[in-house]
Amino acid sequence: MPTSFASATMRKGRTPTTRAEFKPSTVVEYITHALTAPVQPPPPPPRKPPSRPSGIWQNMTPEERSAHARYLASLRSPENMRRTKRRTGTPDGWTHEAVKVARAAAQIEASKLVEKLKAEGHIAPGDAEGETATLEALIILRSPGSHVRKVANAKALLRHYRPDLSGLL
Repeated sequence: MPTSFASATMRKGRTPTTRAEFKPSTVVEYITHALTAPVQPPPPPPRKPPSRPSGIWQNMTPEERSAHARYLASLRSPENMRRTKRRTGTPDGWTHEAVKVARAAAQIEASKLVEKLKAEGHIAPGDAEGETATLEALIILRSPGSHVRKVANAKALLRHYRPDLSGLL
C-alpha cells in the first residue's frame, strides 16, 4: 500500500528540534564558535497579574484617562522631573544570577577543552600556569561581557596555540 500524505511518517534518528551540544576539539573551533554565536540572556520572567484593581484608571474612558493624565502632568514641577537616578535592570538583558549560570556553563565547557588539550599534548603536563591562563581565557570567551575583551583573549590564545591564524582577528 503506498504511503499517503495524510498518514504520519516515522522519522529515524533524532528529531529535527533537538540539537547536539557543541563539543569543540580545538582552540580555533572554540574561539570561532564563541565569537560567532555569543551567549544570549534568558528571556525575562512573565509579569505577574496585578493583585488589585488599577484604581481610578480602571473605570475611565480613554478620553477621561487622557484628561486626568494631562491634569497630573500639570501638577509636576521641573525640579522633580530631572533624571538623576540610575535605572533598574541591565541594558543587555543579563541579571547577576543569569551571568553566574552562564559563567558556570562556560567553565564546564572550557575545562573539558583544557582536559582534551592536555591529553593531546598541546598543554604540557607540568604547566599549571599555562593551564590556568588558558582556562580563564576560554571562560571569558564564552561568558557574557565585553566583545573587546573577548577578542583580546581570543588573539592571545591564537598567538600561543595557532600563531599562523592570530592575524585573522
